[in-house]
Amino acid sequence: MSEGRGAEFSWLMSVATSAASSMSFVLTAFAAENPEGTPGKTVLLDSSQFYGGGGNSGVWYNPADQTFWDYPWVGYKYHFFLNCTGDNIESLTYEIEGERSYFETIDIELATTPPEEREAGSHAYNYTKTVTFDYDNQNSITDERSVGLYIGYPLSESGMQALSTFSREGNSDPVNKQLDVALEIGAAQEIAHSRLRLTATFTDGSTQTKTFVIAPIADFTEAYSAYWDASNAWEDEYNLVRNTPGQEPPEHPQKPKLYTITEVVEA
Repeated sequence: MSEGRGAEFSWLMSVATSAASSMSFVLTAFAAENPEGTPGKTVLLDSSQFYGGGGNSGVWYNPADQTFWDYPWVGYKYHFFLNCTGDNIESLTYEIEGERSYFETIDIELATTPPEEREAGSHAYNYTKTVTFDYDNQNSITDERSVGLYIGYPLSESGMQALSTFSREGNSDPVNKQLDVALEIGAAQEIAHSRLRLTATFTDGSTQTKTFVIAPIADFTEAYSAYWDASNAWEDEYNLVRNTPGQEPPEHPQKPKLYTITEVVEA
């Protein structure tokens, strides 16, 4: 290769490399704990960006056949605040891979419209395997819609026992805790079987896809149980002092980091 052609080739490679680097993205929650960008690394998810905590929604509604399943099948909703940063991104499409994993999109206006005033065939609650956000508007909750993750799973024997005790003996802290912990454990185990595939579409029309797995921390049961106890104690104290002159209500316990996220290294 001549000196002139060699210089031209080097310049073209430099341009190509620069263009490729300007078409990239990172999942903010992943990058915050993995600034060096190590592939395949597992990091903690901040609870402000992904958490459950009271996400139980009763018996499972199966979007696949549009039917409600009876107990032990239950549904659970995760708050979904994940977003991305990058260069020259036009839109972001999330795909959830899992037999009983969906995105739940709530049409806010339609949900607050009386059923008799809605257009025939319209639904306030919609379940899909994918959802797309404009890069400049990645909020999962807006005036128009709310987007979360909705999953289904069979409630454990401990959870079913708690439901049975509640029906016989009524409400109590031990029963509430037993049921709530069972619901959280079941949801955490189910979400770990799903994959979150994220595709960025760039302004030049090209795309890039990354895949992530969200899973519970190793000591999930102990951590959530301790948080439940702390929250319950806080509620008791709050109710005692909230109407007492001169006393400040206590601060609610901080949500623990209960989930990890791992970028899957594709073969």
